Amino acid sequence: MPRSDAARSVATPWLRPRDWERWRRLLEDGNSLPLAHEAWVLRMDLTRRRLERDGVITRQIEIDPDAFLEWCSARMSAPRSDATWRYASELMSRRFAEPSPISADKPRRRRSRPWILVVEDSYYIADDLARTMEQFGARIVGPFASVDRALDIVVASDRIDGAVLDINLRDELVFPLADALSERRVPFVFATGYDQDVIPERYRDVTRYEKPFDPAMLAERLMSMARHA
Repeated sequence: MPRSDAARSVATPWLRPRDWERWRRLLEDGNSLPLAHEAWVLRMDLTRRRLERDGVITRQIEIDPDAFLEWCSARMSAPRSDATWRYASELMSRRFAEPSPISADKPRRRRSRPWILVVEDSYYIADDLARTMEQFGARIVGPFASVDRALDIVVASDRIDGAVLDINLRDELVFPLADALSERRVPFVFATGYDQDVIPERYRDVTRYEKPFDPAMLAERLMSMARHA
């Protein structure tokens, strides 16, 4: 995103329909939310239109409820509707801090600051990994807490240079994403609490960091792999 756009942008939280009842329960002011997700969507659409009439660019940011609760806990902030806006804003700042790598019109090439995909469903671990990777010179794609979201990014882009993958993302195994990265010859490592026995034979040679691990050691290894891919 150009810097001029970033200054005029506002993140709007997107709460998934399948999580709607849970959002109404977990937010302290959840009773103020409409019973139907469709009614909330209409309300958000009106807000977005008002902002855009004032010349503000809106960016819809999907929020995972578990990651949101961890974020609130880390900041000792009450899980309220207004906090979803602050959380979305923080995610947008991280996601669009650098020009987007999601472009298929340029071939992959070695870069001094590789794009690293972070796929991890624990907010604390994902944040620690992202910050450490940035200290080693990486530009972060994500973090993402679901296979589907990360897979969309991988399919849409040929400019991801490396990835760190948690194996189990809320009871969903990450191997379809690993397959997509392998097809594109993108190096990756596993960061997991699972034993080696869980990993398919085709990925037995992939470097595995068992939780808890030193993020600096992982970052150093993955950055070396990304720069020589």
